[in-house]
Amino acid sequence: MSWLFLFDQQGKPPRIEMPTFARYVKFMESSEGAMEPHDIFEGLRRSDEQTVRYLYKTCQEPITTELCQMFDILSLDANEMFKAAVVNLARQIQSGVWESSKTPYELIREWAISEYYLLDKTERDDEDAPAVDEGSQHTLWLIRDWRTNPYEYQKTDRIEPDGYRVWRIAGEIERNWQKNAAPQQSAEPVANKIWRIGLILLLLLTGGYAVYTYISRPPDLFHDNFSPPESLWADHRLRYEAAADSAGRPDFGEICASLLQEADEQYRAGRFEAAQDPLLLLVLDTVPSCQSDAWFYLALLRLEQNDPVTAIDCLTKIEDLEHFSEDITWYMALSMVMLEKQEPSIREKTIRAVERVLYSSQREDRKASAEKMLRQMR
Repeated sequence: MSWLFLFDQQGKPPRIEMPTFARYVKFMESSEGAMEPHDIFEGLRRSDEQTVRYLYKTCQEPITTELCQMFDILSLDANEMFKAAVVNLARQIQSGVWESSKTPYELIREWAISEYYLLDKTERDDEDAPAVDEGSQHTLWLIRDWRTNPYEYQKTDRIEPDGYRVWRIAGEIERNWQKNAAPQQSAEPVANKIWRIGLILLLLLTGGYAVYTYISRPPDLFHDNFSPPESLWADHRLRYEAAADSAGRPDFGEICASLLQEADEQYRAGRFEAAQDPLLLLVLDTVPSCQSDAWFYLALLRLEQNDPVTAIDCLTKIEDLEHFSEDITWYMALSMVMLEKQEPSIREKTIRAVERVLYSSQREDRKASAEKMLRQMR
């Protein structure tokens, strides 16, 4: 869209009444310590720092906001145009006699709009570009020269060009603003802080209660001590390994081995119900050499399924005490421990069963476990 609408028939930017200008006029009329236009012109002629700060305080925000809205540019670019306009005004005043019927705000606003086209002209070839006066063009050249050769202008023996001191003051003001505008951690609302502290306390209380409950929970004597073999078939072979070369080693036969391996396969898969079927075939068979193993493993399966009554019944049917007496005493005690949770009236019988392990077991680990259980039960 062409920007020619900004200029009237005489080639001068028309006065456009904007809400930002109205805010400026209201401020100038009502604020304490407001500077008169002739005081501002005189301050710029002398490159007075307070005058430049006053212009930044009263004009910078409304003009840059209008530029951003008018040209859809970043605030950083709008600030550059405002700065160039202020410097241009100071340079024009310092270059000779100055007369104008417009306010400093109007002049800075009009020149800031002109600076948009001047700064953008190098990046585009626009035939409709406005004809700017030599003063504005010279200001543009100075700004670029200041940016390119900043150290040249800091030499003490160099004569400062018109408006250079104002440019340095404006740059210092902008640097201070950037420091103060650095992102800082915003204060957390009180309500959010209370909610966050409450949530932390709730989590701490919940965690503490969970730890307390775990520490103070009644011991589960059965599950704390029940550790069945991982494999029935491996346990079976290990049980008779010591008698491998003995003439008295039982002859289990192929049927027994096959059914035990089938039960073991289901057992290791966690299918305890299915593991019982081949073992029941063994206890019903007439081969006595394998029946003790079948009764023992059936007892373990019933304990896995929380059936201590049937487990006790299976343990009492084992006839091969040579190979199973140690395990019968231990698992009988654990069966009584499980049953005692269901029938507290058998507490004394359960204690005697655990004591039997303590006095008769040949394994030190089971004796230590029995001693610990007795302390917990009494």
